[in-house]
Amino acid sequence: MADCPGTDELSGSPREALKKLVGQTVRVTAVFKREGLKECKNGKVRIKKTVLITNIRDVESGDILAGHMWFNRGNTWEKLDLHRGDLVEFAARSIEYRKGYWGRGALWRRLDPPKTDYRLTPPKDIRVALRSHLGNGKKRRETVAVPACALAVV
Repeated sequence: MADCPGTDELSGSPREALKKLVGQTVRVTAVFKREGLKECKNGKVRIKKTVLITNIRDVESGDILAGHMWFNRGNTWEKLDLHRGDLVEFAARSIEYRKGYWGRGALWRRLDPPKTDYRLTPPKDIRVALRSHLGNGKKRRETVAVPACALAVV
């Protein structure tokens, strides 16, 4: 793994790298893992499609920015026809967000303490950088083996 940039161990949370980039737009690569569903409760219950990407790296430095992230699966993601292991590249801005319970109830605060975390905004200019041979069995037009360092588990 010495040939792969950014494979050094990160100090603290993997998302600490995103903390240093807050407010900046970065170009990243990530490995598509799978699709999922989430339940939204804004007045009425709805189910939304999601996308899980892993091994999120800064294109310029090769540093790992996050181990995984979920994004809503809109038309842009849909058009890419992604399969497990495909390497995607996109631009996104690093932002801070709050999670946990931030209200006044002491019990709820102990059960779900307030925290600040970091994530990427919804991606722009998404493209498939490499197609994987790990697809779902369908015949693919191009088959490219993804480098081992791009698939390294964080």
